[in-house]
Amino acid sequence: MSGGSALTIFLGIIGGALSGAAVQLFRFDADDRNRRVEELISDIQKVADLATEYWHKDSMSGPYSVMEDSLQGVQHRISILIHDVFPSSSARFPEIDKRLADFIDIVTGGDFRSPHRQKDAERSLAGQLRATELILAVRKARRKYSPYPAALNYKIRLVTKMIKIHLTGTLMKIKRFILPPDNQ
Repeated sequence: MSGGSALTIFLGIIGGALSGAAVQLFRFDADDRNRRVEELISDIQKVADLATEYWHKDSMSGPYSVMEDSLQGVQHRISILIHDVFPSSSARFPEIDKRLADFIDIVTGGDFRSPHRQKDAERSLAGQLRATELILAVRKARRKYSPYPAALNYKIRLVTKMIKIHLTGTLMKIKRFILPPDNQ
């Protein structure tokens, strides 16, 4: 095997390994984002279900402070998760912020925490509807936000070229010292 073909094979192995590592890093990031989106969707549905139960009963049915605290706590977590999963969501995805505001207004608006609250079937149903709208907006944003297909290919090509250029330069320097000069 000549020095040139060994160098080519070596560069191919190194380039392939580093490209594979880059793909795995991007895939891990995508999987992590998808996991957080599913967690977000689960929390939205949890709040909608709690709100349905809450608004189907009046304040005379029993103490609801734990349920009220749970509703507000999970709502806060939803807000944090949205801004974690979709950084700068207000600018890039104004629909999410609008849907979130509508959802929070329906779930904890009106006579929420009022000692004389009456049951409100319309608000109960509206909470489920707003939750569905918010979930659809989150899923739509996830598809739009995912930068992986185009950016991933570009980054892999860029990293691969940089690695090949660096390795080629380094190996050419090593080749001059290790391999005997070609007789021409």
